[in-house]
Amino acid sequence: MGRRRFVRIEDLAKINKPIIWTLHDMWVFTGGCHYDEGCGAYLDKCGKCILLGSYNNIDLSRKIFDRKQQV
Repeated sequence: MGRRRFVRIEDLAKINKPIIWTLHDMWVFTGGCHYDEGCGAYLDKCGKCILLGSYNNIDLSRKIFDRKQQV
């Protein structure tokens, strides 16, 4: 069995073929959550992530969310 590898968010834009992506969780459109537990922050732009216990507007969830939006 081959090694499984992850694709960086930025590398998705470099794929010059159609992508069929089945969504089994919410990671694709959140700041990192697989399930947002009802938070709904991804509807705006994440930050102050309750699941991370963060009170900072520009936390890891915001940084990941921004990377995904740029791609």
